[in-house]
Amino acid sequence: MSPAASAGRRTEEWTPIMAGKCEVCGKHTSFGRNVSFSKRRTNRLFVPNIQNKVMMINGVAKKVHVCTRCLRTAVKSG
Repeated sequence: MSPAASAGRRTEEWTPIMAGKCEVCGKHTSFGRNVSFSKRRTNRLFVPNIQNKVMMINGVAKKVHVCTRCLRTAVKSG
């Protein structure tokens, strides 16, 4: 049973929002390796720069999680 169903909410209305993912382009945390001068490899994370912004979408102010690249593109396009 989902947390939404146990809380008495209908599951169609409840959508979780992950703060580490851009709602516009879908960019999210990716994985890679640090490689030192001696070629020793260790795991690392590439975390996108996600910002919380209020944007006008179809004439309605909506709070969205947006990466800075999409934010720059939105400012350029107007």
